[in-house]
Amino acid sequence: GDITMSSNESSSRKILDSLEPEFYDKDFDPMVNFWKDLPHPDQQPALIRQRKEQLNRVTGELSTLVLHSYDSFAVAMEKIEFLSVELQQANAVCINAKSGVSAAKQDLSVGGMSILALVKQKENYKTIIKSLINIKKIDQLRRSLLECICEKAYPNAVMLFKECDQLIQDYSSFQCVQGMNLKGELSDLKKKMDTDLGTCVVIPFNEKLYRNVLDANRLLDRSENRVYDKIRKRLSNAVILSTRKIVKSYSTLKDGKKFVSLCKGVQKEDYISCCREMMFSMISIMYSHRSLMLFHQNINDSLEGGRKDFYLYLSENIDKHKETLWIDMQRTIRYYIAAIQLETTQIEIFLSIINLLYMFIEIGEVFTNTEQDTFKLTETIETLSRTFYNNYHSNRLEDIRTMLEHETWGPCPIGSVNDISELNIYISMTKNIRISMNEFDNISDLIDTIGNPFDIDAAIPKKIPNNFQEDPDLTVNEVDEYDGRGRSNSSSERGPIVTPTAINLVKTIAKYLQLIITLKPLAMDIFNGLTQVFHLYVWVNYSFFGPIISMPGLHTSKRLRKSLKTMPSKMRSGNNISNIGNISLSRTVDISQGNLYGMVARAVAGEAIVFIRDAFITIKEITKTFIPDDNLRDYNQFFVFSVETLGELSSIIYKGFANHIVNADQTVSMIKECDWMSNETPMPYSPYVDKLIGYVQDFTQTIDSRRRISKKLEENIFSSVLSHIADCMIEGFSVDSCSPPGRATMSLDFRSFQLAVLESTNLQIRPEIVRKVEDYILAYYEQEEVLDTWISQNKRRYKKQQLVALLSSGPWDMKVKRKCKKLLGRI
Repeated sequence: GDITMSSNESSSRKILDSLEPEFYDKDFDPMVNFWKDLPHPDQQPALIRQRKEQLNRVTGELSTLVLHSYDSFAVAMEKIEFLSVELQQANAVCINAKSGVSAAKQDLSVGGMSILALVKQKENYKTIIKSLINIKKIDQLRRSLLECICEKAYPNAVMLFKECDQLIQDYSSFQCVQGMNLKGELSDLKKKMDTDLGTCVVIPFNEKLYRNVLDANRLLDRSENRVYDKIRKRLSNAVILSTRKIVKSYSTLKDGKKFVSLCKGVQKEDYISCCREMMFSMISIMYSHRSLMLFHQNINDSLEGGRKDFYLYLSENIDKHKETLWIDMQRTIRYYIAAIQLETTQIEIFLSIINLLYMFIEIGEVFTNTEQDTFKLTETIETLSRTFYNNYHSNRLEDIRTMLEHETWGPCPIGSVNDISELNIYISMTKNIRISMNEFDNISDLIDTIGNPFDIDAAIPKKIPNNFQEDPDLTVNEVDEYDGRGRSNSSSERGPIVTPTAINLVKTIAKYLQLIITLKPLAMDIFNGLTQVFHLYVWVNYSFFGPIISMPGLHTSKRLRKSLKTMPSKMRSGNNISNIGNISLSRTVDISQGNLYGMVARAVAGEAIVFIRDAFITIKEITKTFIPDDNLRDYNQFFVFSVETLGELSSIIYKGFANHIVNADQTVSMIKECDWMSNETPMPYSPYVDKLIGYVQDFTQTIDSRRRISKKLEENIFSSVLSHIADCMIEGFSVDSCSPPGRATMSLDFRSFQLAVLESTNLQIRPEIVRKVEDYILAYYEQEEVLDTWISQNKRRYKKQQLVALLSSGPWDMKVKRKCKKLLGRI
């Protein structure tokens, strides 16, 4: 039985294994499967049998499995029934819950909508309140913006503007905001920023305001180039506008539109003040520019990022602009000096303005740190100066010529001028006529040290001293009266004796000196002109009153003879004066015998020459510093040959008068006619001495009767007459032969003459004249071995002919005489 069961199980298993996989599908239909795969008719019976077996076996197996699982099935069914009950209960709960939810949902929907509406309404109210607050803030910001603009707090103003503008954009939906805009405030802000930018960079520089404006421009996103352009234009316009305003305040042509037209309306008396004010304004602008640069230099290192780039760009371009600024200033000054026709104005005005111009150029060179004459202002000044000088020099020569033609040659009081002391004061002043700018590195150092130079009136004298103003009306009629024997109660007694022409000539010298100091490039030309004036005056003086050089007893130096010989040609050089040879002595000057040969006129002429000499010696050192090295030789020769010989020329003029009192030809002949070879005992003195004493006594009486000359002039005249007689005596003693008794007689004659003059006139011959005569007489007794030494030492005191006569008449050996004569030949 077990074997049979096993066999059946095995057969069943095989049948079950033969089932296709789809047989186990949930939706499997045996009939559909059978008909779908129906084989050939011959094979159909076998397939049908197989299907039946498979179906039967599956059914059997299912039944078996059901029977075997009944208990489990029963348990499961119980659970299902229990579950069904629970499900029914749960279903009831769900139905009840769903009903409750539905009711709750309905209640919730109605209440939530109310809450949401309230919340939304609250949020709307908040938004409205916030909007109203911000709209009100717009008005507050606008007021604050205007206050910041008024207070020039421009960075804050810009930030307020941006904040306010953003609020207006955010709330543009509000009707009350729709009409609002900040265009007016922005325009006002920009306008005031531009105005203050222009104001703070000029006079005076305002660092705080400048920084505020720059930061505000940067916050407004304005470009560096635009800001620089504003600064550049403002600085340049400051030059134009400030100078135009100044010129207009002085000009009589108030309606003139062009700057040059306004300049032409400035009156001569205002030339200096107007020029100084313009330069004061320009230097102030230079100082502001320098202050700008110092501000940028100090702040650049403390900045970062874009702000540093902004400031650095401005700094570099503002520094470059100073050259353009300097050109604008030079152009303005050039227009001014061209318009006022400076070359035709008075010398005081001309020199003052030229001094201002040169100082201005020096300051400009300090400002730009260069000496380049970009606008050729220096060249313009030199051309203008040369034109002015040529006109001035020609006029001065004509003036001197006219004054000489009308000169009365009478003594003129000159008040406080004593020994050229006034000219010394003037020279002292001219040394400081211009402040040197060389010691300053930049314009700010200059201003901080001395202030604006054009604001210091004492730094640049407007005029030369009043005592040196030309006075063409000064005449001999102003001579003071004298009492006693020529003693004066006037100031003439305290000063040199001069003529009106000499006084005006010294004033002219002072003017030329100032021209030399001021017009340095023309210094040598001006000095040559001054020497021409000098030669004109001296030559005319000498030609009127000087004696001929060959007058007996007259000893002149080689330098003076050379000076007199070349003086006419030097006087006429340059063709600046016409009819120079036609100058003649005024008809009012009487030099006839009846008027004592014009004694006073001749004496005053001699004194005036000394006065002129002292004036030139006074200016020698200061003028020398302005003479180019190439011209120093000619400069020194002028003083050696022309100036330093004037003392000798003055003495000659005096002797020219003395020759009219004591005729040299007659006196020398009278002395030479004496027997100087006599070996007899000499008489007390020779007869000619009485003749000479008589000349002196007659002259003394004539002087006493006139009483119109000062004590000083009287002494000078007497001294010249006595000196002339002494020279005549030396000339008379110059004989080819003389005995020792004759030499002793010469000594007695001179001694007797001295004593007689002292007794009759109470005057003494000057010691140097006495020594000159006595030395010549005593030279007769010199030892042979020292004779050549004596001649070498005294060769300038005596004429060559006098020394030759001394050798011829002396007792020395012929060899010694020949040796000494050879020595004289080399002199």
